[in-house]
Amino acid sequence: METDVRLMGGPLDGMTLPKQQLGDDPGAYMIVPGEMHRAIYEPGPGDDPATWRYQGDIG
Repeated sequence: METDVRLMGGPLDGMTLPKQQLGDDPGAYMIVPGEMHRAIYEPGPGDDPATWRYQGDIG
């Protein structure tokens, strides 16, 4: 299933990702402009699968 996803919290708060595939392991490591790390966004347990929340940074 594909749907638009809204990012909540963190450096990319409010950004919308169009037509994301929602499967068994939804989420993304997002490049943060001007930074060397990536922001982790995933849906929380029991949350709307089309809302991905900031989980911290990687890299």
